[in-house]
Amino acid sequence: ELDAAALAGLSPMVRQYWHAAQRYSKHDVMRYTADNVKTTLAFGRLLERYDVLLLPVVPYATPLANTTLSPAVEHDFDAFLQRFLDAGRYTIPANEAGLPALALPAGLDTLGLPIGVQLYGRWRGEVALLQAGLTVQQVLAGVPEHLPAVHTGRL
Repeated sequence: ELDAAALAGLSPMVRQYWHAAQRYSKHDVMRYTADNVKTTLAFGRLLERYDVLLLPVVPYATPLANTTLSPAVEHDFDAFLQRFLDAGRYTIPANEAGLPALALPAGLDTLGLPIGVQLYGRWRGEVALLQAGLTVQQVLAGVPEHLPAVHTGRL
């Protein structure tokens, strides 16, 4: 339980999230955990066939700061949560399944805002993931002139 001072120190949407979380029971959490196991196993089966998956970071252009996805700005909670989940449709699964993932800059959109790509790797497949990330980075930005002594290209 958070005391009043700690609760007051949270950003508006984090505070709303805290209040919304109070309505869930331990049974809700157990159901969620069971669904998480199903998702994790499905990713395990998929990554038996592929070393890495290449995905966008978000499904649309980067939103401007302090707008629709900002937890610092007051929003209708249900609408905010839906936008947040929609924006995270490509990043949330790796977190849920405990997969190693890597996000890389992939350029700028027409407004000059960043575009990112991400890679999911196999469990305990961080070396292959980092090497694939280096390959993607080299394709997008060219080969660096000098690699540091500790670098994914030397793994």
